[in-house]
Amino acid sequence: MRYQEKMEKLPSLYWAVARVIKNLRLSAGLTQSQLAGLAGLSEDYISAMERGIQGDSITALLHIGGVLKIEGHELLRRIEVEMRNNPEPPARKVGKPQKRQKVVAPAKAK
Repeated sequence: MRYQEKMEKLPSLYWAVARVIKNLRLSAGLTQSQLAGLAGLSEDYISAMERGIQGDSITALLHIGGVLKIEGHELLRRIEVEMRNNPEPPARKVGKPQKRQKVVAPAKAK
C-alpha cells in the first residue's frame, strides 16, 4: 500500500453508516432525539449520520452501538456488508421539515 498525503473520503461509508444506524434505531423503537440523548450526542449529529453527511467517528459509533445494544465489531461488520451492497445516498424529503409541536399544559381551573 502506498502512502497518500491525504486520506480520501469514502461516500459509500457514510451512506452505509446512514442505513445501518437508521435501521437499528427504528428496530429499537427510538427517535433520533432519544438515541442522541442516550448516546450523549446531539440530535443534529444523529440526523447528519442518517442523512449520510457524518459518519466517520469511531467514538460516536461505539456510543450508538452501546445504546442500541450491539457490539462494536458487529456494528462495523454490518456497515461493511452494507458498503458491499453499493449503498445509495439516503432519499431526501422535499419541502421544509415540520416544526415540532410544543406541549402546552392545560390551564388551571379557578
